[in-house]
Amino acid sequence: MQKRCCFIIDLDFTLVNLDTTEEFLKMLCPLKYSIFSKILKPAVILGRFFRIDLYKQLLLLLCIYGYSKRFLEEKAKIFFETLVSKGHINTLLLHSIQKNDCTKILLTASLDIIAIRFYDLGFDLVISSTSLFRHEKFIGIRDLYKNKHKIVYALSKLFQKVMIFEDSPEPEYRIVKNTKIISVFYGKNKVSSQTINRLIVAFSLIVFRIDAFMNNFIEYSFIITYLVGAFKCMNNQFPNLSELMFDIIIVNIVASLIYSIVYVINDFIDFNKVRNFKENFTKFSFYAIRPIIYFNRSIFILIYLIGLYFLYVYCTLIFFSTTTIFLIGVLILVSVVHSLLQDNIRPITFFMLRIIKYVLFLYLLSNVLPSLEGRDIFTISLPLIVPYTALQTYFYAVQKNVFSRQSYISILTKICILISTILTFLYVSLVVNSPQVVESIIVGYIAISPFLIIRSGLRKILGPEDRDFYVHIKRLSLATLLTTCVIFMVILILS
Repeated sequence: MQKRCCFIIDLDFTLVNLDTTEEFLKMLCPLKYSIFSKILKPAVILGRFFRIDLYKQLLLLLCIYGYSKRFLEEKAKIFFETLVSKGHINTLLLHSIQKNDCTKILLTASLDIIAIRFYDLGFDLVISSTSLFRHEKFIGIRDLYKNKHKIVYALSKLFQKVMIFEDSPEPEYRIVKNTKIISVFYGKNKVSSQTINRLIVAFSLIVFRIDAFMNNFIEYSFIITYLVGAFKCMNNQFPNLSELMFDIIIVNIVASLIYSIVYVINDFIDFNKVRNFKENFTKFSFYAIRPIIYFNRSIFILIYLIGLYFLYVYCTLIFFSTTTIFLIGVLILVSVVHSLLQDNIRPITFFMLRIIKYVLFLYLLSNVLPSLEGRDIFTISLPLIVPYTALQTYFYAVQKNVFSRQSYISILTKICILISTILTFLYVSLVVNSPQVVESIIVGYIAISPFLIIRSGLRKILGPEDRDFYVHIKRLSLATLLTTCVIFMVILILS
């Protein structure tokens, strides 16, 4: 029979305001720690890729390998007493969980010789990384890093309700049933997140939404790489490498800024709906740092953003064709309609917005690539844009709970996407006056294959889902950097 509930509390930056393992090593061997903690920093990135805390394991071996178990336990006791006496404990969190009669479990990847001391604070169970000893001498650890979700899954079988308090929850927590995650930032993580928030808001006041700007940059780069591969196969000539890269980056930035009015309109109209997400920290974190939401729908901020947008539009019309104003007008109109509709109807206008987005981008691109016909650019891009937009709309509809992935409507939608993709290929094959059209589309798809490798790599490092906005920003930042490198390499190779 399942017990009623349990609280699972993380240690570092949740129950205490520091990294207990690092601070413990700093206390034990300050000179070794000072040297090796700097030398081993690159191991942090490598460890995330392989989902092991390589930095911590190497640091422990280099600092305390061969230390006696008794000595470490005595020092751990002194370390714990120091934490309590110097006010490093999150007393607010501790008092709030002590008021409840739920089972209290400390779950941490920190050392067990440190973690077991926290039984003194009223925990019913402490689960941590296991120190390994041979002949009572320290030789390493069996680390819980990135494996705490297995413990959470096991505990979810024993309790009707599991509440997790943690500063950096593992992505796998989301798929464990009857669990609720409460994000707690205690110590330098909180200060760090506030600084990051201000930086994100500052950048967003220039590009409207920094996350959307980076996402658009990646998508446009995706399309450009495909087109470069396809047209090179058809023996089309491009400008020299430096000129082409400059034109591509400029068009990417301009198209992203022009499309940004969609986010301003949507955030302004959806403001009251977004405020209802405040009880769900994870969900609200994706909205909280958007300028409209952050400044509480301030009229001054709205006027500033609209004024900035018109400035960008004016500059665009100077350097690009004035026909762009027509596409911008349609974009604004559809965006307003999209924001006013109910969630179950929004996939229709979402599809329209995406098509307008890519048409606008391709039109701007045709302005800087005079060697290519605008009609050919639009036609050759269809085998990529049509299925890609259809898939985006499908996932958007699932996200909005229009239908579930297992429903008959979902299956019918997938069939329609497949048929539309086949028809698009047939249409392009008939319309484009080139015997190499099929070959060029295949080369275009091969050219964008590095993007799939980037996506898989980031999923391995950061998890399959964005557990909060900060992981989302980290993923997009890395993807934007890698995307820029991919474009450069593809154009260099094909040129």
